[in-house]
Amino acid sequence: IIKLGGIMTENKIITEDKILKAARELFIRKGYNGTKMQEIADLAGINKAGLHYYFRNKDNLYKAIFITNFNKILGNIQPLITKNQPIKELIEGLILNYMEIAEKDPDFISFIISEANLNTDRVQDIIEEINLDFAREEFFKSIIKAVKDGKIRPIKPIHLIIDIISLCFYPIVSHNIFKNLAQFNKEEEKSFITERKEHVISFVLNSILIDK
Repeated sequence: IIKLGGIMTENKIITEDKILKAARELFIRKGYNGTKMQEIADLAGINKAGLHYYFRNKDNLYKAIFITNFNKILGNIQPLITKNQPIKELIEGLILNYMEIAEKDPDFISFIISEANLNTDRVQDIIEEINLDFAREEFFKSIIKAVKDGKIRPIKPIHLIIDIISLCFYPIVSHNIFKNLAQFNKEEEKSFITERKEHVISFVLNSILIDK
């Protein structure tokens, strides 16, 4: 019985993973409004009744996609913020992590930006459930302390984090525009991304550090 239960649990995990993978692909491609549960079931290779058994409705699936992927992002960033390290290392670490996330999964970053505009209330409710308060408060405290200690120029923490996120995410999620603009080949595009990391770190630190 234990063995059978283990097999059933394993099968359940595999099926849930297939559903989440299919839902993620469709939500990214078509958005919440354009995705139907039947499409998710078809892509996952199960019937619609089975889909409703695992995830009762589209909202639950949408929330699961957001929370799963947000937790991956926070998993790398939260330790940086709570490490109590010098402000220079904190900023460098954030930039490198944000750019690595955008480089590895640009489609999800584009999806977040698009859905935040199209389904503002729904996305806001999910983000509140994830609860970013602790990470935000720790980052804000680090910036306020660095200003007070004379390490960086006076700046509101919210402006700094928006500057960092914008500089890290926008060029990568809009890479087709920049690729066409710069006429990059594949090798040049790889070099650009590497250069971009160094450039953003230098740009941000030079704009705020007092003792360089």
